Amino acid sequence: RYQLEAATKLVGGMNYTYASRGDGQLVTAQLPKKIQQEALNEIIRSISPEVLELPDAIIKLIPPRPAGYDVTRELFKKRTGFAFDALSPAETAVDLPLSFLFNSERLSRMAQHELTGGLSIREMVDTLVKSTWKSTPQTGMKRLIQLQSQQVLLTYLLAASVDDNSSFAVRASLQKSLSDLKSYLEGQKKQSKDISYLGYVNLALERMKAPDKAKPTIHAAIPPGAPIGCDWD
Repeated sequence: RYQLEAATKLVGGMNYTYASRGDGQLVTAQLPKKIQQEALNEIIRSISPEVLELPDAIIKLIPPRPAGYDVTRELFKKRTGFAFDALSPAETAVDLPLSFLFNSERLSRMAQHELTGGLSIREMVDTLVKSTWKSTPQTGMKRLIQLQSQQVLLTYLLAASVDDNSSFAVRASLQKSLSDLKSYLEGQKKQSKDISYLGYVNLALERMKAPDKAKPTIHAAIPPGAPIGCDWD
């Protein structure tokens, strides 16, 4: 989790020091595009359906939570009542890096760094779309994770495209990416014979009509990380 967060900070990232006049230290330098692209590729690999699918053997070991037990912050949000929600951890795992990648300050830096050879917003979004919406269809639970990840990415694209904290350059770039994705989905709607998939396509197209309603929420409820301050030897 923390390595993944660190990797996201390489995208649109900078080397810098709090230098003083005349001390000879590096002041600021944007990271090479190659490093940013490699980091993005590793992020995408870490949130692929193959990585996020929980083995059935593990799922079968997780019993329903007994009555009277409080819902704590150590638990994932779920939509399946008393049963374990196998999609919830995958949704949270995808939401986490996207929440960092689509940070308004990061995107604004990328819009400017593009002018001096940095990874552009368009290149980042195209890579993410290719690995989700345009990836080879999976089967079984991997397919549900894949379809879910597509919608999570769309949530961030829509929300960031109307974020007043982002520059005009950022919003313009994201609007173009959304327009391209919409054209792709409209093409899929005409070509695909997969009824289930078409439902997701229609859902996405409907969501695109109201980008202001796209509110990323899962990351806020992610279980806490490793314990701090333990006296372990």
